[in-house]
Amino acid sequence: MDKKKTITYFQLFTLMFFLNNASIFILGLPKPLFQDGWIGILMCLGIEMIILVFYWVLIIKHPHSDLSMIIKNTFGKSIGKIIVLIYAGYFIYIAYRVMEDLYYLLDITLLLNTPKYAIYLAALPVLIYCINLGVDALGRISVIMFSFIMIAFVLEVFGHFTTATDVNNFTPILERGWAPILEWSSTQFMVLFGEIVVVLVYFKNVKDTKKAMKFVYLTVIINAIIMVLFFCVDTLTLDPVLAEITTYPIMIIAQLILVPFLEKIDVIIFALIIFISFMKVLVLFYASSALTVSVFKKANKLLVNIFLGIIIFMFAMFSNQSILRFFDVGLEIVPIYLHFPLQIGIPILMVVLSLFKRFPKNKEESK
Repeated sequence: MDKKKTITYFQLFTLMFFLNNASIFILGLPKPLFQDGWIGILMCLGIEMIILVFYWVLIIKHPHSDLSMIIKNTFGKSIGKIIVLIYAGYFIYIAYRVMEDLYYLLDITLLLNTPKYAIYLAALPVLIYCINLGVDALGRISVIMFSFIMIAFVLEVFGHFTTATDVNNFTPILERGWAPILEWSSTQFMVLFGEIVVVLVYFKNVKDTKKAMKFVYLTVIINAIIMVLFFCVDTLTLDPVLAEITTYPIMIIAQLILVPFLEKIDVIIFALIIFISFMKVLVLFYASSALTVSVFKKANKLLVNIFLGIIIFMFAMFSNQSILRFFDVGLEIVPIYLHFPLQIGIPILMVVLSLFKRFPKNKEESK
């Protein structure tokens, strides 16, 4: 799929930006840590940097390969195809969860009482069309979206500093000690940064995978800085205790922010959330589509994308969870039973197997 098409390193950066930052923009993570949230984010960054070492080893052992090729080379074609399909299902499920996050927010803000099926039927054809254009078009879309989002983000930060703020919201530091931070970080690093495993799907579309891996390290650090900045400016505006008991702190923050030359900053903030969520779904959707096509090589790409869109729609229609239960599943169950084995377990297993197995060094042999 898109074998001859490439994306630039900056396009790779923008794709990773959307992959990492959607959750913190919507939910205002990490709420359970109150004013110590910035410490939790930095601790998650440290853990993720260690996990990326295993990804680095995989890239060294499998140069010029993407996730599908690495899995097939390590486990063999038969078992490898099954694992690749598991990853494809994992990515499309996470894409559904991102869309559901956005749906819940829109349902109580901009699109009150709008049927869920109407929102999904409006969004999915656009997603399928964008995915069908290919990875090079996706890269260009991400750069354009990133430009708009940076403008909106700067306006939001400016709005925070022209609004009443309270630096006392950051004190006392470590009020509850290190235990809550360590407990939260031990699982939530997989939510904030762990989905970087998706980027390995895009490695066949970059010129140099080893250089791209260096760029991944840099991008993760930049994204962590953006998360800390976003958390800090929000904490200046909104008391952490109030943020903890609020499902969507961003809703209150959007009403508190004042920009002298703009009357509707809340509209800009909601547009920011919609664009970031849309792009994260695109990144995950494409990864799932690429992996599926890598297994069923003769399958029509458009039909595969339509099929995956139907899966997302069926997930949404058959889900009857409350909003609180949905969040509990995403923050407590998904990290343990999905994120951990697929983001950490299988990659580490592949590293171990790679140490005892010889692999072809060029692209043609790796196929």
